[in-house]
Amino acid sequence: MLYPSNTVQAFDPLINTYEKDLAHFKKNMYPNCTFIESDLENFSSSTQHDFIFCMNAINHVQDINKAYTNLIAQLKPGGTLIISIDAHNHTFFRKLFAALPGDILHPHQYNLNEYEHFLTSNGLQMQETILLKKEYFFNHYVQVATKKIS
Repeated sequence: MLYPSNTVQAFDPLINTYEKDLAHFKKNMYPNCTFIESDLENFSSSTQHDFIFCMNAINHVQDINKAYTNLIAQLKPGGTLIISIDAHNHTFFRKLFAALPGDILHPHQYNLNEYEHFLTSNGLQMQETILLKKEYFFNHYVQVATKKIS
């Protein structure tokens, strides 16, 4: 929708379910987009991308290290990753939520610095962090980082 003149690949483990269950979503409404049913840990592309948007997904993966590694591998040198995260505000609650895994949909409990470390330790340079929504337990951010050119 944002880039109608560009070629877009969209990965989501539930993409076929969305098309089946959501009347307002049909793949053919987006002729420039190839939809691929896959999770973040296992998707692959034959080409690297200039931009990768990972919105409301990284908090839901099973293997967060593999997901970050895979996202970054799919990014061209000099490319930009735009990723949304839910970051903990309080160390006590972060540790409590990690010890009592009651939320199966959100298996990871990290703060903002830890999310930034996932990016910088994998060869990305932080460009900016944008606060989207402030809440008691979690703040919602978008992090923008570029892949270093080697």
